[in-house]
Amino acid sequence: LVSDWSSDVCSSDLFATARKLCLEKELRLSNPALNTPSLRKEPTKDLPVPAGDGRVRIADAIEKYIDQCWAENNHVAKTVKVKAQELGRFAEFCRVQRKKEHVADLNRADMLAYRDWMFKEGYMPWTVTGDLMGVTTMLKRNPLLSVKGLLKSEDWPDFPDTEPKPYTNEEVRAMLSVADEDEALFIRFMLGTGVRNKEAAHLEWGDFDFPGRPYGFTPSRTTTGTPRAGRARGASRCQTRSSRH
Repeated sequence: LVSDWSSDVCSSDLFATARKLCLEKELRLSNPALNTPSLRKEPTKDLPVPAGDGRVRIADAIEKYIDQCWAENNHVAKTVKVKAQELGRFAEFCRVQRKKEHVADLNRADMLAYRDWMFKEGYMPWTVTGDLMGVTTMLKRNPLLSVKGLLKSEDWPDFPDTEPKPYTNEEVRAMLSVADEDEALFIRFMLGTGVRNKEAAHLEWGDFDFPGRPYGFTPSRTTTGTPRAGRARGASRCQTRSSRH
């Protein structure tokens, strides 16, 4: 059933990073951030904007940024909650390690110290990069006090591309052996197309091109179901699979 999956199908980014994500999650749980901003969807009370002195607390900037993420509704709930946890970790690092609680006090040295601390704690380069991106985005987009340019291009972690580690045929067989009919269909569809889980969740019948390639579809959708302009997934992989069926 699965002995002839092509390499391009099995190297889907969804399956290739599954193990890494599990390890990352375990590492995150072993280092919970304190004073994490609220994870609820309800907006918090309006926070006063300082009158000219820029004394905005980091925790307040994070809180308002997270509220803004909920209001924009561009991310699934899980993503927003992860953002809040990661930013809460940054705020706690600044308070404890750098003795800073205000946005205006942050500088490049603080960002580099946070980067180096994450590496020391055992986080992988791609996680450090993601956290730094999250912090810089929050500092730029929070509605209380926008701060830009704290990091230079050479400050970002540099790590080589790694070869993906897709599920082996034996692992796929093991999943199919315990899956019910619907789950097995979903597994085979994901393997046969290489789509991401959120893309699969928002597929519609109109996305498929059955005459040309049975599993082909054109739009790549955001997590809220909106098609991404100018992007397509599945074409080359689906043509490979359709020739076998």
